[in-house]
Amino acid sequence: MCLSVDLMWLRKIVRFSFAVMILSVLTGCFAIHKSYIDLEYGKTNFQDISRRAQPLKWRVVAEFQRNGTHIPKVDRKLQNQVERVLKTSGMVDPVADNNAPKLEIVVNNLTSSGGAAVAAKDFLSGFTLGLIGTSETDTYEMNIVLSKGNVVITKTGYKHALHTTKGLIVSQPPGTARTSANAGFNNIIEQMMLTALKDFELDAQALSLSSLGFAPFIVSQSLWLDVLD
Repeated sequence: MCLSVDLMWLRKIVRFSFAVMILSVLTGCFAIHKSYIDLEYGKTNFQDISRRAQPLKWRVVAEFQRNGTHIPKVDRKLQNQVERVLKTSGMVDPVADNNAPKLEIVVNNLTSSGGAAVAAKDFLSGFTLGLIGTSETDTYEMNIVLSKGNVVITKTGYKHALHTTKGLIVSQPPGTARTSANAGFNNIIEQMMLTALKDFELDAQALSLSSLGFAPFIVSQSLWLDVLD
């Protein structure tokens, strides 16, 4: 009788331990996050930027936003990456001189979190303990203003995207490459900045601001060169 009771409790312990193990595995799968950078963007490389014997001296001010709301704690990370790209390009040397042309950069991260559709996917994933995963897309938009005195040059429309999957059964988004969240962020900023620098370079070569879509006044060649130098 005692042996029978012990066996019964042993079976219960084994079943309970097995259930805990399965739950741990499944919830662990749910916690898996994978990041993918979108390959549709970022066609400009460092090799596409002309290095200058005397790099331009620009003062950099960077601001990071999420869904249009300023997130100050990310500003420094953004500015560090922007300045790294400028230095590596050989075109610009960031300076702290208040008299230098000012390059203002605003990056807005548009997240897909929230809303009924996302809530439904999260519920399904949670209901299956992560077996059915979810996929989210973070879109990044960058606007740039380069100014000196009464000369102001605005550039907008730079975009990129980072996809994130959570869970076990979820496929890699098409047209993407695997990365980490941190590396993905840095790569996105790098690629958008390189595209902008190439645009600045082309505008300088043409000595025209008409392509910027912003010219309420005519900027002379000397003023444009003043902004660059």
